[in-house]
Amino acid sequence: MTQAAGTGGDLRTRVRDGVRDQVRLTAVDLMLDRGYAATTVEQIVQACGVSRRSFYRYFGTREDLVLGDTGEQIAVLTAALTARPLAEDAWTALQRAAESLPDAAQPAERAFGVARMINGDPDLRARRREKYDAWRSALTPLIVERAELAGSPLSPLGASALVACALSCLETAVEAWVDQGGRGTLESFSAEAVVAVRGL
Repeated sequence: MTQAAGTGGDLRTRVRDGVRDQVRLTAVDLMLDRGYAATTVEQIVQACGVSRRSFYRYFGTREDLVLGDTGEQIAVLTAALTARPLAEDAWTALQRAAESLPDAAQPAERAFGVARMINGDPDLRARRREKYDAWRSALTPLIVERAELAGSPLSPLGASALVACALSCLETAVEAWVDQGGRGTLESFSAEAVVAVRGL
C-alpha cells in the first residue's frame, strides 16, 4: 500500500514537471518569436492549453519562465558543487557545477536567443541579478567548507567574493557573447573572463 502510494506520488510529480517544462518551452518559444514584452500570459496559456490558474501554479511570474526556478537551480548547483573533487580549485568546481544546470545543455542558438532577450529587458536583467545573489548566498558556505576540507581555509568574506567574481565573469561573458551576435561560444567568453580575473 505504501509503495503504491509512493509510486503514484512519483508519477504525479513526473507528470507535473513534464507539463511545467512543456509550458516553459512553449512560452519561451513565443517570447523569442514575438518579444518578451509583447507576449502575454493569455497568449501563453492559449498556446499551451492550460488555465491561467494552472500557469500561476507552475510559475510565479513571466520572468520565471525565462530564467527558471531559482530554488531548483540552487538545489542542482549545491549538489553538483558538493560532488566535485576537493583537489579541484574553487573556480573550476563552480564552473563544472554551473554546467550541470539543465539550461546549460540547450542548443547554442536557443541559448543565444534567450541571453539576448534577457539582456534587452530591464526587468529580466534585474531578476537575473536577484537570482545570482541567491546563488551566491547558497554557494558561499559550500566554498568555505571545501576550502576547510582541502586544508586551505577561506573566510566567508573571501568565499563570497570568489563566488561573486565567478558569477560576474559569467554575466560579463553572456553580455559579450550577445554583443558579438552569438559568434564563438559562451564557454570561450566565460573562460577568457575567468583567466583575466584570476591573473590579476
